[in-house]
Amino acid sequence: MTDDGSGTTRVASVITATAVLIAVILFIYQVGVGNSVVLSILSGGTLGIATITQQQNPDSTVLMGVTTVLLPVSAACGVASLGVAAVESDTLPVLFFGGTEQPVERLLGRLIMYIGVTLGIGTGIYGAIITPRDGPTDGVLLNLWKQTAVIELSVGAVTTVLLLLRFNLLSETSLLMLPLGAVGELLIDPSSLSVGLFITGFETTIAAFLIGEVTQTVPIVEVASRARRDRLQTILTRSQTILSQFAVFSIGLSLLSIVAAQTGWLTSLIRRIPPLALLIELSVSPGFRVFLIAIICICSSIIILIYIIQQLSGNIMSIAQSIAPVSIGVGVVITVALILSAEIQSVLSALPSAIQPQIAEYIQLISPVGIVLIYVEIALFALGAVLFGSTILGLIGYLPSHATGGAIAGTGLIGSSLLIGIFDQAPLIVFSGVALAIIAWDSSSHGVTAQSELGTRGGTRVTILHSLNTIAVALLGVGIAWGLQSTVVGLSVSQESALTGVLLVVPAVLIFLTILRG
Repeated sequence: MTDDGSGTTRVASVITATAVLIAVILFIYQVGVGNSVVLSILSGGTLGIATITQQQNPDSTVLMGVTTVLLPVSAACGVASLGVAAVESDTLPVLFFGGTEQPVERLLGRLIMYIGVTLGIGTGIYGAIITPRDGPTDGVLLNLWKQTAVIELSVGAVTTVLLLLRFNLLSETSLLMLPLGAVGELLIDPSSLSVGLFITGFETTIAAFLIGEVTQTVPIVEVASRARRDRLQTILTRSQTILSQFAVFSIGLSLLSIVAAQTGWLTSLIRRIPPLALLIELSVSPGFRVFLIAIICICSSIIILIYIIQQLSGNIMSIAQSIAPVSIGVGVVITVALILSAEIQSVLSALPSAIQPQIAEYIQLISPVGIVLIYVEIALFALGAVLFGSTILGLIGYLPSHATGGAIAGTGLIGSSLLIGIFDQAPLIVFSGVALAIIAWDSSSHGVTAQSELGTRGGTRVTILHSLNTIAVALLGVGIAWGLQSTVVGLSVSQESALTGVLLVVPAVLIFLTILRG
C-alpha cells in the first residue's frame, strides 16, 4: 500500500481513465453484457468514491456519513451485477434443468466469462477512480472494512428485529421447529401462581439491570454538548441508582409474594385490598412477561452490538462519532429496502419458473422488505470479505506499493481480457484489452514518480511524453501479436477448437505482456 504522497499527475489519471473506458466499451461490444456492466460500474465507482472520501479525512463525521451510505450501495450493486451477469449469460436454466445438447464445459465457460468480465470491469473502474490519489493509503482499506462491519451489524440487528416481529415464520414453514415449547411456556405462561410470581420477579430484575447497563454502555454523555454533559451525567447516575434499587426491590418482592402465596396470606391480602388483585393479575399476565422478555432481548442486543463496535472502533469516542453516520447509512438502507420491496415481484418473474413457487413462499413468509434487508446483509458480508482480504494482501506485500490504483485497474482489465481469450477466442479484443491495461498501469506508475520528483508542471510534461511512447509501443505490440496469432491459427488444423484457442491466445497474450512491460 502507498503512503501519503503527492499522488499522480492529472494527465496520467486522465490517460488511465480513458484506457479503462475504451477497454470497457470493447468488452461490452465483444461479450454483449448489458445491465450487469452498469451495476458493476456503479459498484466500483461508489467504492472508489468511498475510498477517496475515507482517505481525505477519516475523522470527519460528514465524510463518514457519506461513506456509510456509499458502502451498502457498492455492496448491493456489486453482488447484483454478478447475479445479473449470470442471468444474461443464458446458461442458468440449461445448467440447472437441462434441455440442450451443448457441452456443459462450454456453458460453464460462458457463465464464468460473463461473471469474470463483469467483475473485471468493476475492478477497473475502481482502480481508475482512485488513481488520482495514488491508491488507498495504509489503513484506509482496514477502516473501510471496519465501517462495513459496523453497518453490517446494524443492518443485521434491524433484520433480526423484523424477523422477530414475524415470529410465526417457523410455524408456517416445513423447517424443523426449535425446542422452545417448554421453555417458552415456563417463561411466558407458567402453570402455578408461585412459579409465575418468581418468573415475573426474575424477568423484571434482569430487565432493570440490563437497562442500567445500556445507559452505561451507550455513549450518551459523549454525544451531548459540553454544556449539558454534567447535568446529563447526574441524571444518568441517578437513573442507574434507581434501577439498581428497583432490581433488588423487585426480586425481594417476588420472594415475599411466593411465600405469601404458599402460606395463604396472599388470598387474605387480596380480600382486604381489592386493587392488589389487579396488580397481581397484571404482573403474571403473559403479555407483561412478553414485554419484559422483549426488553431483555433488545437491551442485550444493544450491549453486544456496542461492545463489538467498540472493539472495531478502538474507543468510546469513536462509537460516539460513528453513531450519527451509521444511523444515516442504516436509515438509507431501510428506506431503499422499502422502495425496492415493490420490485420484488418483477425480480421473481425473471427467475426460472421451476423455482418461483418456493421463492414466492419465502418472500411471503419473510416479507419483501425482509428479503431486501437480508440481501443487503449478504452483500455487505461479501464486501467486507473482499476488503479484509485486500487488507491482508497489503500487509503481507502482495498489493503494489506504488501506483496502486493503476495496478488494480490494469489487473481488472487483464483478467477480463484473458477470460475473453479463453472462452470467446477473440484475439484482437484480447490484445487490445491487455494493451490498454498496460497503458493504464504504466501511465499511473510513471505519473506518480514524475509528480513526486519533478512537481506538477515538470511531471505533466514528462508524463505526456512517456504516455505517447507507451501508446506507440502498445499499438506496435498489438500489431505484432495479432500478426503472429493469425499466422499460427492459419497453419492450425483445428481452428474452431476451444483447446486451440487456449493454447494460442493465452501464450500470445503473456508474450505480449512481457514484451511491453520489459
